[in-house]
Amino acid sequence: YSKGKGAVYVFRRSEKGKPFLASQAIFGPDDLHDGDGFGHSIALANNKAVICAPHKTTNSIHLTLLPHQPEKVGACFVYSREDKSSAFKLDQQLVPSNVLPGDRFGWSVAMASNRIIVAQREETPIKFDRPRPVQVVKTLCEHPPCKHAAASMFRLRWDDSPHSTQLLSATTSANQMRTAIESNLISGAVSVSRSVLSDEHGGHTWHITFDSHYSTFRDVNEIPAIQCEVFVTSNLSCETHVEHGIPKKLRGKAHLFDFDETGKYWIEQSFLFSHAPQKQDLLATSVAIDGNFAVAGAPNRELLNINS
Repeated sequence: YSKGKGAVYVFRRSEKGKPFLASQAIFGPDDLHDGDGFGHSIALANNKAVICAPHKTTNSIHLTLLPHQPEKVGACFVYSREDKSSAFKLDQQLVPSNVLPGDRFGWSVAMASNRIIVAQREETPIKFDRPRPVQVVKTLCEHPPCKHAAASMFRLRWDDSPHSTQLLSATTSANQMRTAIESNLISGAVSVSRSVLSDEHGGHTWHITFDSHYSTFRDVNEIPAIQCEVFVTSNLSCETHVEHGIPKKLRGKAHLFDFDETGKYWIEQSFLFSHAPQKQDLLATSVAIDGNFAVAGAPNRELLNINS
C-alpha cells in the first residue's frame, strides 16, 4: 500500500437517521512526511480529538539519551473546535518521555473529557530469545458430545517422519499430550496447554510450544508440521495449524496525559505497565479510558509468565 503522509476525515450527520457526510479533512501539521502514518489511531471526546502518527520523526526524549535528537519515535496531536458546527484546529503536540527510536508512540490512543492515554509498541534494545514455534491441535466431535472414548481416538505424527504418537482420546490432558509428543515424536521439551472446558462441538484445543527448538520464526517451514489422524471408527475430526510469530523485540506501554494546572495544556503524568511484564506481550496494542478506569490489551500475553 502507499506510504503516504496520512489524513483524517471528519464525518457529520445533521440529525438521527440521516447519512454521515464528510465535513472536514485534516491533513496534519506542516512537517509531516511520507510514511508518518498520520491518522493511524484516533480518539474523540466532546469537541476534542487526538490524532496520532506512530512513524513520525520527532525528538527522542529518554533518560539515557542526551542531547535529544530527532528520531522516528511517533507523535500525537490534539485538535479542538468551538462547537459541532466548526472545524477542528491544532492545539498542541503531546510530548512523551522515555521514548526511543522505533517505539511507535501513538500506535493506539483513547480519550476522555480530561484524560488521554497513548500507547506505544516499544522496540526495546534488549536482546530477546528467538520466538518458539507453536502449533495448535483441535478436535471436533462429529456427533457431540464424545461419549465413547474408544470411538473418539486420534494420534499425531510429523508431516515428514514416520514417528507417531499412540492413540489419544478426545479428553487427553495437557500432561498426557506433552508426554506423548516428547516420547513418541522425539520433539525435545514442549509445553502444552489445553482448553479447560470442551469446545462447542465436544472436542478440545491444545497449544503446543516447542521450547527446545529455537527457530527464527514460528512458521511451518522452520519446524515440521504436526499432522492429526483419527482412528478408523472414530467420530472425531481433527485439525492442526501453525501459529505465526510476531516481530522480535516488541513490547508495549502506555502514557497517561492530563491537563496542567491551567487546564489548557496536556502534560504527561505517568506510565501504565502490566503487573508482571512479559517479553513480546504487546501490552497497549489497544487502549480505552473511562473516568478513573483505563484498560490496555495485551494480545500476545501468555497466561503463565513463562516468557519473561
